[in-house]
Amino acid sequence: MDKIVGMGNALVDVLVPLQNDLKLDELNLPKGSMQLINNDQRLAINKSLTGIRTYLATGGSAANTMLGLSCLGASVAFIGKTGKDDYGNFFRESFQKNGISDKILSGEMATGVASTFISADGERTFCTYLGSAATLKAEELSLEMFKGYTYLFIEGYLV
Repeated sequence: MDKIVGMGNALVDVLVPLQNDLKLDELNLPKGSMQLINNDQRLAINKSLTGIRTYLATGGSAANTMLGLSCLGASVAFIGKTGKDDYGNFFRESFQKNGISDKILSGEMATGVASTFISADGERTFCTYLGSAATLKAEELSLEMFKGYTYLFIEGYLV
């Protein structure tokens, strides 16, 4: 069977189910929006979630695609970049558990996080901190990372 390698943003989705939209108002987030945020904003959001039940999932469109293909039985790998933190560890461990070859680099910034607020009506509001994912550079890649793979899937944002 042909093997597929994906390359893209290695993000951790922090899913936050909401009973009402007061948290969105508190954080000044327009319902249904997607905003790129900086590290200070990420830290403030994390602090505001203390005591609220959240769920973690790996994220990023290329990463999600590789996960889906792996669940369908395909032989896949993923190239991306996380931080040296708990979210980065979660990302790597999740991919290893799902049989995805780990070609994940480590950066100095925190792992990218997509805080996803899910309103009671199902509407999603995103705050995305790209972190280390956005620091992946061509010179960090090697031909060895791509050897043995027939197909390359690249996240559109990186092209």
